Amino acid sequence: MLSSGLLIEAEKWERWEKTLTSSKTYSNPFLDHNLKVTYTSPTGKTYSSYGFWDGGTAFRIRFMFNEIGSWNWKTTFSDTDNSGLHNRLHNRKWER
Repeated sequence: MLSSGLLIEAEKWERWEKTLTSSKTYSNPFLDHNLKVTYTSPTGKTYSSYGFWDGGTAFRIRFMFNEIGSWNWKTTFSDTDNSGLHNRLHNRKWER
């Protein structure tokens, strides 16, 4: 499932951040689980980074885009049954 969201504008090399909501709660999400994100640039280059737990059911991902255009990103979470964090697919367009 690939979903298109609202147009988000970001400057090249500007920090972008997204909050994701876990569909489950964990006793120690900081140590027991990890959230990985793979970004694909408009020219097909891929970059990987990790998200982090930010309290409660909130996890955050951050990135600095180095190309202008449509980017795809996909999450992978260590608990594959967590629909809020695992296998999230998105497409975003950066215009500046």
